Amino acid sequence: MADGITVVALGGAGAMGSAAVRLAATLPGIGKVVVADRDIDAAKRLSVELAQASAEVEARSIDVTDGRTLRELLDGADVVVNTVGPFFRFGVGILQAAIGTGTHYLDICDDWEPAVDMLELDCAARGAGICAVVGMGASPGMSNLLAAMAVSRLDVVDDLYTAWPVDVEGEDESVDTLSAAAVHWMQQISGQVPVVRAGRIVNEEPLRSIALELPGGRRGNAYVVGHPEPVMFHRTINPAGHSANLMVITPETVAFLDVLRADIDKGRIDLDSAAEELGKPSLGRMIRAAPRMLTRAGHGSLPLFFASAT
Repeated sequence: MADGITVVALGGAGAMGSAAVRLAATLPGIGKVVVADRDIDAAKRLSVELAQASAEVEARSIDVTDGRTLRELLDGADVVVNTVGPFFRFGVGILQAAIGTGTHYLDICDDWEPAVDMLELDCAARGAGICAVVGMGASPGMSNLLAAMAVSRLDVVDDLYTAWPVDVEGEDESVDTLSAAAVHWMQQISGQVPVVRAGRIVNEEPLRSIALELPGGRRGNAYVVGHPEPVMFHRTINPAGHSANLMVITPETVAFLDVLRADIDKGRIDLDSAAEELGKPSLGRMIRAAPRMLTRAGHGSLPLFFASAT
């Protein structure tokens, strides 16, 4: 058995998981990293790639919906890093399994619904003697840290926004339309999403336009999308005004998302099919989106990724 801490990386062969694995395998004190993924071939390739890392890297096949097998895997680990999405399908159950086995937990949960449920497991995690960190990716995660830096300069916080880019100039990442990230995105542009208004959590339709003026003359419009940040800020920073998570996005794309949102809400298309339309838009929906483009304000000179506090 390898000396040091054993880390299980659930979804460890995926885009986010593999980045976590590559880092963990080089950290001092880490004795073993288990790349646990439903794609065992990809997990094996990553373990071979990291054969010379300071930590032992092992590939394991896992179906996170198999509770018994999941608990057996976590029972032998010190820490589990969960990058299996979409989190509205898998997040809560995996955290509950980690609490049951007494395994420290870290994830990149970016769905607000499970984030709320997982934060309610705080007492259970403390009772099990574990540290559970929910939502430590880019957004939420880096965005929360930016927000904390911004509000540290203020005596009173009124409005607090976080924002990330979709398809604007300088954003070169594309979304795999078959990925959990794409399905997550469709979930967060449909139905209602939580924001803070007048210091209270309320649920509103997403894709509302927010006009912003930032220091340095940066100004433009960004669009509300469901995410955990407003829920988290309400519990910690408690802004007295408005707080939401926003997309920096072109009018063309937000208009098409608005058509998808309407069809998801009316039951005309499911989340998985809507995600596929991101890569292959249907002619009918493109035609319906065209007039909406004319009424959507642009992002102007807003930064790509930021937190803004008033």
